[in-house]
Amino acid sequence: MKRNTDRSSRHHKKMRCHGGGDDLRNISNIPQKWHRAFHTIFGNFETHTIMTMMNELFIDPDFEFVLRRKVPYLNTYLHRW
Repeated sequence: MKRNTDRSSRHHKKMRCHGGGDDLRNISNIPQKWHRAFHTIFGNFETHTIMTMMNELFIDPDFEFVLRRKVPYLNTYLHRW
């Protein structure tokens, strides 16, 4: 019997082992085979480590991925005033 590899899988963008939660903002539904491939390559490394690996091992040497922390939404600041 053929295994169904077309199923989707819940991927935590910030991994639970690094403090990521189950809120929808942190979840991507991706094909199960992509999810397995991601963790096969990157395990449970933190985001900055994954980006370093990508730049050093996989990306055209004339380019680089740049990672920066998102600035909180402006609404967060407006509610304080």
